Amino acid sequence: MPVYNKFYVDVAMKHLGEAMDYANSCCGVSIHEFMDYFITSGIADEFADGSPRVVVGMSGTELAREVLRSTFGYETKHVFPPAQTVLLSCSEEYWTGWILAYYQWSRGYSFKSIVSRIPVDSIRSLYHPLHEVSEERASISIDGRMVERTEVNELQRRRRLLGYTQRLLSEKSGVNLRTLQQYEIGSKDLSKASGSTLHALSTALGCTVEDLICTKTNTKSKSASQAR
Repeated sequence: MPVYNKFYVDVAMKHLGEAMDYANSCCGVSIHEFMDYFITSGIADEFADGSPRVVVGMSGTELAREVLRSTFGYETKHVFPPAQTVLLSCSEEYWTGWILAYYQWSRGYSFKSIVSRIPVDSIRSLYHPLHEVSEERASISIDGRMVERTEVNELQRRRRLLGYTQRLLSEKSGVNLRTLQQYEIGSKDLSKASGSTLHALSTALGCTVEDLICTKTNTKSKSASQAR
């Protein structure tokens, strides 16, 4: 069940959409990174709980700055440029934040749970078929993706377990950030990475190479197996 009143959901959608658009277009922070920061800062949980401070108490730009300030520990106004006009008609990044806010509100999952099942880049990839449909129709499509996802990316799972952002893991391992993102969303096969890359990632994550390249079935698959 939704935690906060439906009256606020349109504002929540607009603000998270603006935050993701601003972070990407003005600050050069990818939506994947921004969602990591949003979650690890604790602000995502406040947002999901309907905290007036973050849902309606600040604009989308202010929300993005608060996330980045909480992450980096300094006044972002001295580092990042001022907000640009957000075209509500809308960028892929804006739509991704917009639909994520609605999906989280309507389904009751945490943001962390949603993006651990469906990487935020995969949600953005739904923009072209879905950005002109209603938020509920788009959410039904996301429901299907949640059910279809049969494997958990072990690299992403272990990184999140340690509370590392993608950027932090990139720095600790020496693996290029974009390459790391591609391994997480599956556009590159981690099992085919070089030995040095696998060793660097497993060392940074405190696991073995074998642990890192294994896959784990989701709860639905496990339950089906146990029922047989």
